Amino acid sequence: MKSWFQKPIHNSRFELFKSREHEMELVKKFQGVNYVNDSRSTNINSTWNAITSYNSPIIWIAGGATKNTDYNLLLNYVKNIKALICIGSDNTKLHNTFGKKIMCIINASDMDHAVLAAARLSEKGDTVLLSPGCPSFDKYENFEHRGIQFRKSVKSLYMNT
Repeated sequence: MKSWFQKPIHNSRFELFKSREHEMELVKKFQGVNYVNDSRSTNINSTWNAITSYNSPIIWIAGGATKNTDYNLLLNYVKNIKALICIGSDNTKLHNTFGKKIMCIINASDMDHAVLAAARLSEKGDTVLLSPGCPSFDKYENFEHRGIQFRKSVKSLYMNT
């Protein structure tokens, strides 16, 4: 069956091109774990591009204003999602959609909590991916603000390294 999603242009080689801020932006690589800011992914198509771009296990940070977001469209593409960390104010839709597919789902109170949880779950070779799949208006001014918070959280966690 043909998907309505478009193939990603970067095809898991995000190191080979210069990304825009908040779009597949490598924030930090630490102990073999990549921290990637894809806060610009405010819809399912963008998030599909992000999660299907990696062969490595992903710790996926997602959520936000999910009112019109249909996460069911991603169900067939989460095989390499190791954990889902929910950052929205209401994460019911994420839990209901992925509860039987992703064994580890965590609600985070804020971005610092999300990044700390991701760091604790990650192992060498993993990717921590902020790719929310929906707008940010429940907790952040816009996707830029959400992406900046992610960057700050990652950098503060590894400030002395």
